[in-house]
Amino acid sequence: MHDSPTQWRVNISPAGDLFFVGTTTGPVAADQAATTLYRQLNDALREHRAQIVQERVFSNLSVRNQVLSARQTILGDTGPLSYVEGAPLWGEGLAGIIVRAVPGVVRPVTLNGVVRGRAWDGQIILQALQGETSAVIAEAEQLLQQHGTTYRQVARTWFYLADILSWYGEFNRLRNTAYTNVGLIGPTGARLPASTGINGRNAAGQPLSLDLLAVTGEGKFTVLHNPRQPEALDYGSAFARAVLVGSLLEISGTAAIDPAGHSVHDGDAPAQIAYTLDAITALIQPAGARLDDMLAGCLFLKRREDRTAAAELLAELPLVGIWADVCRPELLVEIDAEIAVPAR
Repeated sequence: MHDSPTQWRVNISPAGDLFFVGTTTGPVAADQAATTLYRQLNDALREHRAQIVQERVFSNLSVRNQVLSARQTILGDTGPLSYVEGAPLWGEGLAGIIVRAVPGVVRPVTLNGVVRGRAWDGQIILQALQGETSAVIAEAEQLLQQHGTTYRQVARTWFYLADILSWYGEFNRLRNTAYTNVGLIGPTGARLPASTGINGRNAAGQPLSLDLLAVTGEGKFTVLHNPRQPEALDYGSAFARAVLVGSLLEISGTAAIDPAGHSVHDGDAPAQIAYTLDAITALIQPAGARLDDMLAGCLFLKRREDRTAAAELLAELPLVGIWADVCRPELLVEIDAEIAVPAR
């Protein structure tokens, strides 16, 4: 970390994957912040001889051109990325950048000549599939089938929804139907991916944007259950609390929801943050991980005035702090993450 309005962390997973988390912590012009962070990312990629497999940018859409211009100047054309509306907690501009990169051979995943994602070593990440819920999941299934796997092998999804509170119930119904159609939900039960479902407009003006991680070939993942929270499908939302892919824990968007599925600590952001961290800890401890094994993640805050409650956490963990609405009106905080399971 550095004493400046931009900070960055580079974490390496047990498998050798690089996770870059660049954030802004105070007022700074978007082009200046992007230039600084992408230079640091470029240095890290070169040092570790790694190639990008997922890139997410969070900012006001109004500064998108400035950020992408800086990216193009420094990185050049490195493939698809997800650009999500998410203002920094301190004001307007660039909130942060999260990049996962891997050593070795990375192959483009294309549809009709357009690169839609990347494949490497038994895994695929698709980025920025945008449109209506059913159509986006159908497009993902088509892409995955063309590249040797199916949506049934999806371990992790990130859904960024425009105006989430106005249609989250409809989104869940549409996703449930689509997941039934592709075989994730059936008469004998469900095997669901981990997921984030959060507010975030895209520049195309589409209802949602989807990123996903799938395994290929003989690749497998393990679904984790949280003793502090119910299965999300119990209240109609089709995702697992977390999955383990190799030595990487993919932690779904987690909020202050009790074992009965009820929101708790209404109106109290510090208490909701504490509850959420306790829930994540309960989820990852059986796998042998701790919060300080976090590689990257996001802290979504509904009310900007609660940013002081999040300041200590943002200083301690590799999280991008983002001003964004959460899926229930009374929920003020959501946290998602990727966490390493180290060989202790």
